[in-house]
Amino acid sequence: MAQYKWIAPTVVAIGLLVGCGGGGGGADVVQTVPGTDVPLAAETNVGEVIAFAQRQIATTSDSSDPLILGGATLATSDSDEPADI
Repeated sequence: MAQYKWIAPTVVAIGLLVGCGGGGGGADVVQTVPGTDVPLAAETNVGEVIAFAQRQIATTSDSSDPLILGGATLATSDSDEPADI
């Protein structure tokens, strides 16, 4: 019977650890065009191109590493209105 006295605390501890989930709430992962720093969505959506450009302007400094644009083909539109960047 002495061997069973640790079952309940063990089950409770496992339940608490599993309930925690271990998620750190980190930043969202953005898929990029292979071999570049360009978000994959920027190849198909003009709004994503503008959002990408705005993020780069807001976060880039003189000491930032250069972006790798490689062979990424940014989306374009003949019908969308020009946007401020």
